[in-house]
Amino acid sequence: MYNVADLLNRNMSVNAGKAALKWGESVVSYADLRTAALKLAAGFKDIGLAKGDRILLMLPNIPHFAIVYYAALSIGAVVVPLNIMFKEREIAYQMEDCEAVAAVCWEGFAPDVTAARDKTETLKHLFILGDKLPPNSIHLTRFIAKYGALVNPFEVESEDTAVIMYTAGVTGHPKGAELTHRGLSYAMKTLAETLRFSVREKVLAVLPFFHSFGGVVVMNAGLYSGATLILAPRFNATDVLSVIAREKISIFAGVPTMFQMIYDLPNYSDFDTSGMKYCLSGGSHLSADLLQKFEERFHTYVLEGYGLSETCSAACFNNFKRERKLDSIGYPLDGIDMKVVDDDDKEVAIEEIGEIVVKGPTLMKGYRNRPQATAEAMRNGWFHTGDIGRMDMDGYFYLVDRKTDMILKGGFKVFPKEIEEVIAAHPQIKEVAVIGIPDKVMGEEIKACIVPKEGMRINPAALLEYCHEKLAAYKCPSVLRFYRELPKGATGKVLKKELRLQT
Repeated sequence: MYNVADLLNRNMSVNAGKAALKWGESVVSYADLRTAALKLAAGFKDIGLAKGDRILLMLPNIPHFAIVYYAALSIGAVVVPLNIMFKEREIAYQMEDCEAVAAVCWEGFAPDVTAARDKTETLKHLFILGDKLPPNSIHLTRFIAKYGALVNPFEVESEDTAVIMYTAGVTGHPKGAELTHRGLSYAMKTLAETLRFSVREKVLAVLPFFHSFGGVVVMNAGLYSGATLILAPRFNATDVLSVIAREKISIFAGVPTMFQMIYDLPNYSDFDTSGMKYCLSGGSHLSADLLQKFEERFHTYVLEGYGLSETCSAACFNNFKRERKLDSIGYPLDGIDMKVVDDDDKEVAIEEIGEIVVKGPTLMKGYRNRPQATAEAMRNGWFHTGDIGRMDMDGYFYLVDRKTDMILKGGFKVFPKEIEEVIAAHPQIKEVAVIGIPDKVMGEEIKACIVPKEGMRINPAALLEYCHEKLAAYKCPSVLRFYRELPKGATGKVLKKELRLQT
């Protein structure tokens, strides 16, 4: 299988009537999902969308996300998932960077998307899910209803781009990692087999599908295996436990922040979680202490893994084939190579610390239109993750630290430079440095260290409101601290290490 959308055909002979997606009381069977996706594909083709065209997808975890995703892939188009928390500025950046031809979004996101559209030149078609249509837009569900199912889905080459996932990468502004049909197909098949997904499972899909963990591990691998995905458009610990109990969820996938928030619920015993066979954790490191406490309280089993957008979310996982090791992110999946190297890209000895690098069929083609950044990240055929770690004598890997200033907040990558540029543009700000600080729930929180312009008195609440207008909520600082001057080295570079020591 090379076109990822071929997974729609996989369950037709046996499980066509089985529930693929369940959202509240709405149920979409595998047959319904395939039909809806192919009807939309026919519509896309009819209005001139074609192989290689980039289609932005800005929807929460609802059935239409999967419908649009597989419809786009069926005509050889490229899906560009957008974080649903993004604002106009962030949307416009990705819209322009990938030269999107079409966009699909929920009506609640339409004001920011249309404002972004007005700043770019490539976007020709805007589809809206809902009845509040902005000018020059198309009603998505009515559009789907107009067409019959596409008869001959487009055949793609294995190395054709299927999805562009935007990521901070190792350095710099968000870059579009081009993931291929071959890479995504290999990842979903390998993950489904390694993690023992099956038609019997009910998987809670609360990890956002626009995130590589949610999109590849939960949506693609889950549907490939014939499981039923119970959709949750947003995370709330009480709601999640309620769904787990009501739907008899057998697999829960989340980031450490979710595990912590669920564990901290005082009324956890009100919910029957006995059907939860095992859980998957990724996005950032899950402490051994929390893992063990969560397992003991909820009588389940937690498997931690590791991957990045650039590796189709697949690199290594603790799994059922070998003994799990606490604090470890597991060992490489079949067909994936990993090692630890020094600054000269030479492999270090067992248990020595260095940068984790990855090689295998799930690697991205590169960063879209960024050959230099691609060359820096993909040296000698190995993707350099920017994560510092070690490998033990049994081939298990452990995360130690990160090579960059990137912040991991609740499983999301946040690059300080982007936030610094937004805050620095404020007329009352002279200088700013953004750092990550430890946080029990989120893993890390964002702290902005600010030097006001001379004579300026800054209202913190107004500054935070300014940030929320320009940035997704998860990128906005939770802590503001004001300085007369920031500590600097001999070259004038801000010493963020000293700022971190002051936290």
